[in-house]
Amino acid sequence: MIGGGGAQGGSGAAGGAAGGGGAIAATLSLVDFSDYQVVQRAPDGSGKVLTVKGALTGTSVAGVQAQAQDYADPTRVIAPWTDLGAPSVGAYSGSLAVPQGGWYRLVVRSLDSRGVELARATGTHRFGVGMNILCMGQSNMSGYGGSTYTAVTNPLAGLYGNGRSWARLSDPYDRGGASTDIDYDAGVGASMVPALVNALADYFPGLPVGIVSAARGSSPLDCTAGTHFCWGFRNDANPADASNLYGNSISKARAAGGVELIVMHQGETDATNMTAGATYQEELVKLDANYRSDLGEMPLFMCQLGRTPTPIADKNRTDATVQPIRVAQNQSDHPPTVYLAATAVDLDVDATDHYRKASYDTLGKRIAAAIAIHLRATTAPGAYRGPSITSVEWAGVDKTSLDVHLSHRGGTDFTPASAINGFAVLDDGVGVTIAAATRKNPSTINLVLAAPVTGAASVRYLYGKLPFQTLANTVHDNSPLALPLEPSTQDFTLP
Repeated sequence: MIGGGGAQGGSGAAGGAAGGGGAIAATLSLVDFSDYQVVQRAPDGSGKVLTVKGALTGTSVAGVQAQAQDYADPTRVIAPWTDLGAPSVGAYSGSLAVPQGGWYRLVVRSLDSRGVELARATGTHRFGVGMNILCMGQSNMSGYGGSTYTAVTNPLAGLYGNGRSWARLSDPYDRGGASTDIDYDAGVGASMVPALVNALADYFPGLPVGIVSAARGSSPLDCTAGTHFCWGFRNDANPADASNLYGNSISKARAAGGVELIVMHQGETDATNMTAGATYQEELVKLDANYRSDLGEMPLFMCQLGRTPTPIADKNRTDATVQPIRVAQNQSDHPPTVYLAATAVDLDVDATDHYRKASYDTLGKRIAAAIAIHLRATTAPGAYRGPSITSVEWAGVDKTSLDVHLSHRGGTDFTPASAINGFAVLDDGVGVTIAAATRKNPSTINLVLAAPVTGAASVRYLYGKLPFQTLANTVHDNSPLALPLEPSTQDFTLP
């Protein structure tokens, strides 16, 4: 059954009023919400008009009313008694306007022509009106961070999971489902989702958050290698075709009652497949357009690729294949439609290219900050992206020292002050040893070279594959989120 655009299931308790001789004069039942169901709020955040329905008996029934109560405190009325209209034979249906928030429960009652209550039914499940998030992409969206999990401290968090039913959110959130499902992952673990919903609770107190799982490990965006197991394929005749990844995500989002935004971590397999940067960027544009066509106007929050320490022979990820994807993701940042919500190249990964639990927690917080900025939360940070490199110039005529100039977004300074890591200086394409990398002022890093450059000089930062599980002393700003200096998308040349 449908309630406010979200699936309802189960029955509420039936109530009755005694007639002459103890006979039941009327009965009433309620089609309840699923426990921990989050009904997607209206686009303006005002709440949601729910459809309330059920069955009834009684020859004296003149009308049915519904109200919403606080689940923990039934004396607190959320939406007052509202007429649902005249019942039909054996059934009733009508609308109830409910503000955003939760957890709530539904109550209905039938009345005779004098307004006397004949029967009552009370929902047994908690539900809320809030924000649903579709999580799609590949394994780093599913979560492979081991078996120690971040607790979901947000009390208003639900999960529409792989079993296509609602439950209380906990990690591993992408668990379960049938092995024949297109988005089935057998080995999931800790993910970014708990940190994401916990941080959202700080930005949006009292707002329920529902997570809709749809990610699948090793899934590319570009469909050159095949159609159904990629995000770029859309069955135009049936966009919700659950036999392909994109359609399955549409099917789940609709079954959950709609979503407000999309979170995506993806691109590793496209690097393996040697997808060109221009192709990847074109596919991102198409993906965003497809989601907007099939789910309505909503933003896409994307994570940028991290490091990849796996052997080249294992996953074919090299500087030449990783860098174009990372650059394409950077250049696709286009708020308010697409956000580069989380730079990840500074975060710790394991030997399989999956983030460790602490890294997932950081990603979740970064994405939540971008969402808060998009939705103009009162406590939203000043920026969701860290500083970037704007220019490079020689600091002396002997070409042994150069200054890297930064442009800040949310911060005003950076750390560390010395032993800065992640830079490469090239002399006619050959690496030059950097003897020292230090803070010169709040927006300048000075690099001292072990030998002068004699040919064409260029500078890059956090370039390509970077096959390190942990890269210490990378640059972060002094904003509350300690956002990283973004990887360079081009080589900066010097005269």
